[in-house]
Amino acid sequence: MRPEQGTMQSRAMAMAALLELLTDQPVIICNGFPSREAYKIADRPTHFYMIGSMGNAPAIALGVALAKPNKQVVVFDGDGNVLMGMGTLATVGALKPKNFIHVVFDNEVYGTTGNQPTISNVVPLEKVAKAAGYMNVERVREREDLVYEFKDMLKKDGLVQSGAKHKTNAVGSQLRQLRANRGLSLAQVAKSVNISVGFLSSLERSHMSASVGTLRKLARFYKTNILDFFDPAESKSPLVSPANRKVLEAGPGVRMELLAWGNTVMEPHLFRIAPRAGSGESYSHDGEEFLYVLRGELIISVEDQEFKLKTGDSFYFESTTRHQWRNPGTKETQVLWINTPPTF
Repeated sequence: MRPEQGTMQSRAMAMAALLELLTDQPVIICNGFPSREAYKIADRPTHFYMIGSMGNAPAIALGVALAKPNKQVVVFDGDGNVLMGMGTLATVGALKPKNFIHVVFDNEVYGTTGNQPTISNVVPLEKVAKAAGYMNVERVREREDLVYEFKDMLKKDGLVQSGAKHKTNAVGSQLRQLRANRGLSLAQVAKSVNISVGFLSSLERSHMSASVGTLRKLARFYKTNILDFFDPAESKSPLVSPANRKVLEAGPGVRMELLAWGNTVMEPHLFRIAPRAGSGESYSHDGEEFLYVLRGELIISVEDQEFKLKTGDSFYFESTTRHQWRNPGTKETQVLWINTPPTF
């Protein structure tokens, strides 16, 4: 995965998305920035931080996987580290441990020592891994694809448990209906919005949720609004109690609660944003937006200018400017977010 492409703005964001999916699995993390970032995101007793020795993380993880065959073992690695220890790939490929997952964050540089270029741009590491005997290899660039493929690899041994069920709106049925009405294939839609066919299929079956950025791309492709992905039923009362809010899960860690609907000129939401979660890639649409931070922290980038908001801060901007946001803190952020007109 090259995290500078697509919605994946940094290795830390990619790592945070994966750590949200793990519980008590041992995670071996290569030396340098990856270890520091993982420690900052979510330090756990099951983490082993490789300090000072380059290229050894997968060898250590392989040893743990062989010693604990009933335990899923994950290694977070970098392209520079992999290139330093190519022999380990062959050993993993030969032994084929079923409980071993090797994640490589490929940014084509030795980041810790000053961003000197590696040769991963001409030596495709996924092809090297396949040649070495790795059974399942995927290269991804989008956050949703990363989460989808990682979940799929975890599920191969049945070690991923479904999360708690919420009374949330299932976007899948609406997306499937929109595609069917237009006589389009999964491949056609996936290519048009730059996501994988597997992820779109999983999204349509309500097995996964999409980021706000991806939902916006799908809404634009179908010439509709994200608002239409909520339950279309109208409310005859101006009062909406918390129990009756329409809820949309907009990607890992982002929950949108619609506070009013019907014949409105405003689209008010309560956004609940988990630590390190955010919009994914930047997006734009017609209208204007106002937000008020009820709790926590929020970083929002508008036309490449970054603003850091905290509890009590408010912010206004025109929706036609490309914007992107995330929660940089360690606690949930809650934002009152209003769009007008309802074109989100």
